[in-house]
Amino acid sequence: MDENKVGLHYTECDKCRQNVKYFCVPCDLNLCQGCKEEHLRDGTSRSHDVRMYRERYATLFPERCDRHTKKKYIYTKYCRECLVSLCDKCARGHSHRGHEQGDITEAYHRQREKYRKWYQKIQMELLPQCTDKKDHVQKKLERERDLYEDMLNRLNTQAVKVKRLIDEKVAEITTTCTNHWKSQIGTLRTTKGELSSKITHMKNIIENFEDSANHPAKFLMFVKDNPMNELQYPEVCDPPLPSFVEGELDRNMIEKLLGRVETNDLKAFITYSARTEKKTLNVPELTSIRHISCLATNRVWISDNTRLICINLENMEKLHKVSVPKDSYGCHTVNDKDELFFIDIDQQIVKLSNNLQECHPVLKVTKPWEPISVHISTMTNTLLIGMIIPLTKARVVRQSGSGQEEGDLEDVSDAHELYEAPAYITENKNGDVIVSDYKKKAVIAVSSSGRHRFSYRGPPLGHFEELWPRGVCIDNQANILVSNFNSRSGAELHVLDKDGHVLKMVVLDVNLKKLFGMGSDLVKKTFMVGSSSDNTLYASQMSDILA
Repeated sequence: MDENKVGLHYTECDKCRQNVKYFCVPCDLNLCQGCKEEHLRDGTSRSHDVRMYRERYATLFPERCDRHTKKKYIYTKYCRECLVSLCDKCARGHSHRGHEQGDITEAYHRQREKYRKWYQKIQMELLPQCTDKKDHVQKKLERERDLYEDMLNRLNTQAVKVKRLIDEKVAEITTTCTNHWKSQIGTLRTTKGELSSKITHMKNIIENFEDSANHPAKFLMFVKDNPMNELQYPEVCDPPLPSFVEGELDRNMIEKLLGRVETNDLKAFITYSARTEKKTLNVPELTSIRHISCLATNRVWISDNTRLICINLENMEKLHKVSVPKDSYGCHTVNDKDELFFIDIDQQIVKLSNNLQECHPVLKVTKPWEPISVHISTMTNTLLIGMIIPLTKARVVRQSGSGQEEGDLEDVSDAHELYEAPAYITENKNGDVIVSDYKKKAVIAVSSSGRHRFSYRGPPLGHFEELWPRGVCIDNQANILVSNFNSRSGAELHVLDKDGHVLKMVVLDVNLKKLFGMGSDLVKKTFMVGSSSDNTLYASQMSDILA
């Protein structure tokens, strides 16, 4: 028989037919390594007693004594004082004479069951926790490496800009000095030439006057050719001389030009909202809270990944419903007249009147661009629209009320594309346009003219988790609030000042995970937030959140 065709029999896993290594006592399941780990991760079977498959049967393998190998003695006893296994010859030996001894099988089962609790704690608690922490440390290492590389790249970029500006200024001053010198040297050389000519003429008069002494005819001819006219001297002007005024140059000035690295104590940033009066409401017909637009009245527009509804906050009555594109983000906004602007399923911007009766299109976005977010500016009454060409390009544009494009809000001097997925847009009190970009994992701010102001990618070094920004809004002090989808500590908000410096991180006292949509009412000074996991809406006063 061909030995290559002879197979070995092994017991198969009840789930995937791989070689079995474990079995679950409560479920009576044979499991391989991978299925065992998956079985213990499941919430319904996390605490099950999972054992080695060899323990499924009572057969114990005989083990030869290490000290008496020639006659093949087998371990049969256990010394309770020395805590070692013994063969029959060892048990009769001088070293263990008079010691309390017992059957090795009994000692094995007793110690095995006693140790099993420690084994299960390691298997189900300590090892997963340690593995999870290792994964987080690895992510932290990668994030901090990227952060350091980004800082150095930005430093080098600033240094190149400073060097270019210095070179340009040196060239400008050099050109100014050269032109001034050329002008002055021309005037002075002309004056010098005229003076040289006068000096030669006067020397000629003196020489001829002296040579014609005692020669009447010669002298009279000289007088005829050189009458005694008044000699004119060229005016010698003293032009103002340039001077070089040295600028102030010190370490502080260089730091202002290049920037600096700040390392702050993270604990000072993390705060927890107080247990104050708040509302937790369930929004009908929605499966998640992806975006919120607050109205002046006691109404609010809320959307999940396919639906946008208007509800009355007093009785949670649904007043209106429209459809939005699948997996929408910041796809709606309201103006000061309570008119709704939203992206419909045909990828066009539509306006709905405040009485919820009249609906008409405002803007049709031309392919291949697709709108994913919209916000109306209360300062200019223009629409700010986040657009993408899927997996290719992204931009934020400003559109007038008539649908006329007024320009891209992107700093063209930046070497990198500013946006990748501008999912949420809002406007600050100073006119800055604030964009939450979930692919860039950053909150990006540009001025009203499109100049890049800052990009916030998370708190200072030392924070365990990176920022996954979602909903964004502002408060009455022009601070920026952004929800962190990636927080493991709970419902976490990051609060920034208008210049992008992190002020604090707030963990809300609410049972919400994976925060998503946000909205604020600056008149009522209220704040609302929801998550991607359910339809729970959290509402509170801003003073309670940010105190």
